[in-house]
Amino acid sequence: MGNARRQHTKSRLGCQTCKRRKIKCDEVKPQCGNCSRFSVPCDFSAIPAQATSSAPKSARRGRPRSDWASWAEQLRLSSAASAPGTCTCSAKRLDVDSLELFHNFMTTTAQTLGDNTKLWSEGVPQLGFQHPCILDLMLALSSYQLARLKPHNEPRYLELAEKHSTFALQGATEFLKRLDSETSAPLYVIAVLICFTALAKGPTPGHLLLVAEHGQVSWLSLLGGVKFVVSTSGWPSIFSGALADYEPQPEKEKQQEESPLSEPLVTGVEDWRLSLNDISDLIAVVGVQQVRNAYEREMEVLLSCFESTFGKGRDSRRTVKGTMQAVMAWVYQLNDVFIEQLENKDPIALIILGHFCVLFSTIERYWFIQGWARHTIQEILHISEACRRWLSWPIQYLE
Repeated sequence: MGNARRQHTKSRLGCQTCKRRKIKCDEVKPQCGNCSRFSVPCDFSAIPAQATSSAPKSARRGRPRSDWASWAEQLRLSSAASAPGTCTCSAKRLDVDSLELFHNFMTTTAQTLGDNTKLWSEGVPQLGFQHPCILDLMLALSSYQLARLKPHNEPRYLELAEKHSTFALQGATEFLKRLDSETSAPLYVIAVLICFTALAKGPTPGHLLLVAEHGQVSWLSLLGGVKFVVSTSGWPSIFSGALADYEPQPEKEKQQEESPLSEPLVTGVEDWRLSLNDISDLIAVVGVQQVRNAYEREMEVLLSCFESTFGKGRDSRRTVKGTMQAVMAWVYQLNDVFIEQLENKDPIALIILGHFCVLFSTIERYWFIQGWARHTIQEILHISEACRRWLSWPIQYLE
């Protein structure tokens, strides 16, 4: 601990970039050696005391939490951020607009939410009749889809989506009082539909998918609700009652993973691996062991996800049809240290996220994911144009 304090004292006049990355700065102006080597912005400006004191509040707004109370907080924040309304509960009767949205969900939306279409076209509507907040989430998701399918009526459908989202989030908070065998199924559906609608709403400025700014709730925080319900209740408890006949079959998922890819073999081509290997030089100069270990771990898992999606060696392919399971494996295991670096906009964390965008784009057959990968890349470049050098392959792939 003593050595760390002496190092901090010696680099007191170092640039803000090195301080954020927690590496020793040589204090050479106007651009220090570290920033010059890795082509990142070098900032020797002083941080105002007011900005320093207020930073932790905004930085932690989107942090993923694992406990139930924290997920409840994220839901309440989502509800507060939705379009304001005077009504605090969903309408007792379905009007013509709601019937239109329900019809679209049953005939179209439910067919686009994964392989288990009966879960969404039969099991979830049954729960929706029992729990109005689920029905409102179904209508909100359906409305977001119609906004894309019928752009000439987009304002109307977006307004309906916001209305039903607000009703749903207000009603969902009632479920947060307890999690047991009776509530695990509806809570799971609520958590998943909230994630779907958050993505379907589309990206906004300042939103980096996993972390967000300006009072926005990150998608990763909402995904924490799904993880918590599954880890606490277990699949047997979730797929019981109204969902008893709709539990996913592992054999079917395995068959989907082994289905033929969209292009023939491209022997020995692994552009993605070369691009990931370039990041190793950046990680090697990270001064804090904990941060360096976190980056190395995230890179190891990301590499495995790329291999599962793009193949490796002689089985490598340029273009694939990704699977939700292979792509989301990286997101499910993210640790707080990496997320903190993302919140601090550390270039290495942003570059790693930029490479994940390639994986995310391989599942854009799910309409509510479309546009997020390209948006996130653009947000990263807006934060640091110097990252473009390390994101040349992801940018080329997405284009």
